[in-house]
Amino acid sequence: MIQKPIDFETTGPGPEIEAATRQMIARPWRRPALRDLVERKIRSLTKDPAKAIANDIELANRVLLQ
Repeated sequence: MIQKPIDFETTGPGPEIEAATRQMIARPWRRPALRDLVERKIRSLTKDPAKAIANDIELANRVLLQ
């Protein structure tokens, strides 16, 4: 099923995003850095979504290159 992309600048993180992110954190992670990335994503999305996404892309690149 194709879903429309979410525009965080106008809507902010919705309950679906928050629920999905909480569900991802609840799973046991093999890599602590990935868990930290998801936790930072939740905190940053509630403050400034556009900046959060840019920062998390940079952080994800660093995590994947480890």
